[in-house]
Amino acid sequence: MGLLSREIMRTTAALALTTIVTPLLAVEGVPHATGSPVQDRATVLGYWTDDLMKQAEIADGMEQSPGEVITENGDLLGYAPVPMPYVNSKMARVNGVLFIRQPDGSHGHCSASVINSDSKSLIVTAAHCVMGTENKWKELMMFVPAYNGSAKEGERTPLGRWPVKQAFVPSSVPEGQTIDNDIAVARLYLLLPAQPIGPEESVEQKVGGGLKPKVNESGLFGVTRIVGYPGIDRYSGMQQLCDSFTSVVEGTTGLGAKNCCAFSGNSGGPIVLSSSQELEVVAVVHNNVSHARLRASTFNPVYQAADAGH
Repeated sequence: MGLLSREIMRTTAALALTTIVTPLLAVEGVPHATGSPVQDRATVLGYWTDDLMKQAEIADGMEQSPGEVITENGDLLGYAPVPMPYVNSKMARVNGVLFIRQPDGSHGHCSASVINSDSKSLIVTAAHCVMGTENKWKELMMFVPAYNGSAKEGERTPLGRWPVKQAFVPSSVPEGQTIDNDIAVARLYLLLPAQPIGPEESVEQKVGGGLKPKVNESGLFGVTRIVGYPGIDRYSGMQQLCDSFTSVVEGTTGLGAKNCCAFSGNSGGPIVLSSSQELEVVAVVHNNVSHARLRASTFNPVYQAADAGH
C-alpha cells in the first residue's frame, strides 16, 4: 500500500492552474530513467503560501501498532519528536517536507531528504510522491528542509523553500509502482541570493551536506532510523523519528522495519543507518511496515539523470 496524502482542499478559482498533460519523458543518455516536466521556479514559489503548506501537512492513513517500540521516549506508534531547534542537528536539517499538488487539485505532502551529489542539489523520496495514479506527475513540488509546522507563521521554513526543478523515477514505474521500484530523485533549483548581487546557493551548502546513498539489493542492517513528517494532527507538522530493527520482506526486495508504523506523510522519508558516522540512507518509506531499497537498477539511473541536470 503506497502512502498517499488524502485530499485536503480543492484549489479556489483564483489559485487554480491549468493542468498540462505531458507525455512521459525518457532521459537522453540515461537508460531506465523517466523525467517529469521541468517546473517553473517562480510559479512554485508564488503558489505555496504559509496557509497552503499548513493545510498540506494533514494526511490520513492507517495507524497500526508496531512491534516492540525501541525508540527512546517513543509513543505507541514508535515515534519521538526530533529535538528542536532543527538547525542544530544535521539529521534534522537534511530532512524535510516535500509539498505537492495532486493532479486533481488537492494538496498533500511527503517526506524527503537531501543526498550527497556532484550538483549538491538532489533529494531522494518515493516514486509515488512525485507520480500519482494514471502516471500523472504531481505538480508544484517544493522541498522545505527542517520544516517546523509548530512554529509561528513566517518561521516554519528556517532553511528556505526549494522548488523542484525536475523529478525522476525508474522507467518501470509507469508500468506499475511496487516496493521494488518506489524510488525517486529530484533536482532542486538553486536558492536565489537575498541581495540582487551574490551567488546562488545549493541545498547542500545551505543545510551542511546530505545523506550518503548506500546502494543495496538485500540483507539486513542493525538499528535503522526513520525520519519524516507523519501527517496526523497529533504531531502538528513537526519532524519525528523512529528506530527499528530490519527484516526481510518476503517475495520482494523490500526492507522491513517492524518497530515503526509509518503512515501517510512519512512516505519518501529516509531509512538511515543509525550506527553510520556518515549518515547513510539505505531505503525510503514505501508503506506502513516495508520500504523501498536504494537498488542499483532503480536508484542509480534516476540519481545519474537528476545529477546531470537533464
